[in-house]
Parts: sequence; structure tokens; C-alpha cells
Amino acid sequence: DEIRDWSSDVCSSDLFALSLGVAASAIAAPALARDGEGYFGADVGVVFPNEYESEVNGFDDAVLTESDIGWEIGGVLGYDWGMVRTEIEGSYKEFNPETYSSTVVGVPRGPSDVLIFGEQTGFGEHRLTTVMANALLDFGGEDDSIGFSVGAGAGHTWLGADLATTASGAYIEDIDHVWAWQGIAQLRVPVTENFEAGVKYKYFNTQEFSVVDSLGRQTDFELATHSALISLLYNFGGSEPVAPPPPRSEERRVGKECRSRW
Repeated sequence: DEIRDWSSDVCSSDLFALSLGVAASAIAAPALARDGEGYFGADVGVVFPNEYESEVNGFDDAVLTESDIGWEIGGVLGYDWGMVRTEIEGSYKEFNPETYSSTVVGVPRGPSDVLIFGEQTGFGEHRLTTVMANALLDFGGEDDSIGFSVGAGAGHTWLGADLATTASGAYIEDIDHVWAWQGIAQLRVPVTENFEAGVKYKYFNTQEFSVVDSLGRQTDFELATHSALISLLYNFGGSEPVAPPPPRSEERRVGKECRSRW
């Protein structure tokens, strides 16, 4: 009887240890993975426009425009396929001209459109509304880890140009739309099971816009910007990973040993 009691105690201890191991395995199961999920999010931040040269009536590099720092807002809707993310993005950028410089054709100024040569102060704004399709390589982002994405996008952008040399009256007040492309790098940090916060860099470049100034001169230029953005993403549609099955072979082994002792 003492032997049976001792064997029973040993078996009970073995089974208890086995149960703890199964429980620990279940607890250690990975958190919700991002692969196979949809997501949507919002971006907001600042825009650093490159200076650009305008071709005026066939004269190359006729006007140099430098711009102030601007701002951008946007949104994305995408899907995480695993190693690759694809998304549709919409954004709006706005930035103001700071100075115009021309030594060749001059820039119209004031209601009388007098041509001014040299450098003068800029007024007005550039407005860019853009729709892009992006594809990104995705690294990390699973098991509550930091994620990193890098990729590119292509799409279409619509320009509203109100460029002036005085506080009232624009020397270019026109619209146009062209194709554009961009490069993207993003870092994401999980905040909750579904939400991620991040920072994003975008380099944006357009084809050549063609607008007309107040003297009827055709003015062509390309735009390029750098954006530094803060992002908030919401992930949806994923499924909880299945916990690993209990080690049945080990359980059977312990059971057989216990029965042989009894």
C-alpha cells in the first residue's frame, strides 16, 4: 500500500508538471499577427518642397521658385499579404512660394503686370491633391514587434496654382494634372492589439505641369517634395493564431508509467 501511495504521488506530480507545460505553451502562443489583415490609417505632417525651375515660352530655367515648408494630410487603405503590402493612398499637400528669381524673362508684378527681374518675394500657394497605388516590402510587425516598410507608388496628382508677387492678384492662377511617383519608408510600433503608431518619409515627384501666367505665357515645371509624417493605423480582419496542441505522446508515456507502477 505504501508503494502504491508513493507511486500515485509521483504520477500525480508528473501529470501536474505536464499540465503546467501545456499551459505555458498556450500562454506563449504568439500574439495576433499582422499578415493576412486589412488596415486603414491617417497621416499628418510637414512638407519640404524642392526649389524648381520653370520653362517660360520655351526659355529653359527662366524662373527659379523657392517655397516655404508646407503641410500634408492623407489616408491609406491596404492589405498585408505577408512580405508585401499593397495600398491605395489619398493625400493633400499645400505650400507657399517664398521667392521668385528671373534674369531672363522676368516675372509679372501687380495689376499692370510689369515685368520684374531679379529676386522678389512670393505670395500665394501650391495645392496638390494626389491618389496613389503603393507596394511596399514589409519587415517585422508580428508578435507585437516593430514593423518597417519600404516601397514605391505611382498615381495621379492635381495642381491648383495661385502664385503671386503681391499680396493681391496672382501672376499664375491655373490648374493642371499629371502622373506622379513616390518613394516611401515607414516605421510602425504596436500600441494595442489593432492600433499601430508610426513615422513615415515620402519623396514625391511629378511629371511636368503646364500652366499659363497673367501675360499668356506658357509656364512648365515639375514639382518634388519631401514629407515627414506621423501615422496611425488600424488593423482588421485577422484571426487569432491556433495554440499548439498538447503533447499527447508525453501524456500517454506518463500514463503508461503510472499504470505499470500500479
